[in-house]
Amino acid sequence: LNVTGLTSTTATINWSAATPAPADGYQYYVGTNPVPTGATGSVLAGVLTAGLSSLTPGTQYYYAVRSVCTSPTNVSSWSTVGTFTTYCLPVNTPYYEPFDGPVPNITSPYHATVGLLLPVCSSQQNVGTGNPWVTSSADYYTGSGMAETILMYNGQNPGDSNPENVWFYTGGINLLASQSYTVDYLYGGTDVPSTVTNRLEVAYGTSPSAASMTTILDTHNDIKSSPFTNKITFTPPADGVYYIGLRAFSDANNGQMFIDDLQVYESICLRPTAVSVSSITGSSAFLSWTPPTPAPASGYVYYFNTT
Repeated sequence: LNVTGLTSTTATINWSAATPAPADGYQYYVGTNPVPTGATGSVLAGVLTAGLSSLTPGTQYYYAVRSVCTSPTNVSSWSTVGTFTTYCLPVNTPYYEPFDGPVPNITSPYHATVGLLLPVCSSQQNVGTGNPWVTSSADYYTGSGMAETILMYNGQNPGDSNPENVWFYTGGINLLASQSYTVDYLYGGTDVPSTVTNRLEVAYGTSPSAASMTTILDTHNDIKSSPFTNKITFTPPADGVYYIGLRAFSDANNGQMFIDDLQVYESICLRPTAVSVSSITGSSAFLSWTPPTPAPASGYVYYFNTT
C-alpha cells in the first residue's frame, strides 16, 4: 500500500494486485478509525488505485484494501492498515513556530517515535538511515541556550551509527511573487568533544517533500555551540503555497543539533524593480532601477559580470 497525490483534501491510494487476481475487483476502507469498519468504496477488476476527495484538512486517515472474489460478500480479509495525514490549509505570513507544544518528560528527552510531539501541521521525511527529528526540552539540553521546547536532531539516540539525512517541513505558507520574505530562526549544536560538527540545510519548495526542496536558502556546514541567529531574505518565483524545509545531514555520532523560533515574515528590505541597462558603449553602461517602498536606509549593492 502507498499514497500519492496528497493535498489538504485529496489523496490517491495504491496497492499491488493479489495473486490470483480477484474476479470482481477490490473494496477499500478510508476513515479515521484505525480498525476498518466496512468498505467505503470499490473498484473494478484490474484497477489498483482509488482517488479520494472531500477529505478534511490536517486529519490522519487509515486505509486498507480487500479482494472481492465473486460477489460483494465473498471477500478476503483486509490488508495491513496504512495511514496518511492530509495537509493543513495554508496560512498567511507572519508564520511563527516556537515548538512550544507539550513539554516532553525531562527524564526521557529522546522521543524516538517518528512524528512524536512535532508541531501540528508540520511533518518530516527521513530520506536516509539516521534518526528522526524530534522535540525535546531545552531544560534538559541546557547547552542549546534556548527556551522551553525545541526541535532537535539527536545523533546519539535511538542509534549513533548512521549519518543523518532527514527533513523537517513547516506547514504550507501563502507567499506572493511581488513580496520579499525573511526566514528567521535560532540554531546550534553541541560542541563537546571538539570533533563534533553538525550540518544543516535550509530550503523551500511547493510541497513537503525532498524532491520539491530545490531552492536552497542557506547551508551551515560547521555548527558548533549554540545558539546562533540566521535571517535569510528571498522572493518566491510565483504566487503560491510554499513549505520551508530544514535538512539535518551531519555524519553519524555527532551529538545534538537544535532549532527554535522558526519564523517567516514579510521583509522590510524589499528588492528594487524595473532593473534596466541603457547608454551602452564599448566600455560602459548605465544601470537603473525603480526603488521599492519603503526605500532601503543604506542604499543598494549591485552585481555585474560575464557570468
